[in-house]
Amino acid sequence: MQQNPEYMQRFYEQAMSAQAALAQQQQASASDPHPPSSPPLSPSAAEPEPIYVNAKQYKRIVKRREARARLEERIKKQPRKKYLHKSRHNHAMKRKRGPGGRFLTKAELALAKEGGDSQ
Repeated sequence: MQQNPEYMQRFYEQAMSAQAALAQQQQASASDPHPPSSPPLSPSAAEPEPIYVNAKQYKRIVKRREARARLEERIKKQPRKKYLHKSRHNHAMKRKRGPGGRFLTKAELALAKEGGDSQ
């Protein structure tokens, strides 16, 4: 089986150029300890691209978007409750709190009692 010398030469050149490009890329990444995770966005990249969907699913997608929009309209009109369960709210209001508003643990409560008794 005889091989074409021109083909072999072209193949060798392509392989060597690919290897050189890889080595150059590795050098660049080695010199920069924190390479950017993604390329910077250009103004044209900020525009949303169309999303392609299955034609058979499109009607259902549109219907779901409309239903979601109606639901969000209804939710915006209703005021939000301050808490979900009254009994839990009452219990939380009775618990002792530390700095920053967090609840104290049993150990921290014991230390606070000991400190309060000695004064």
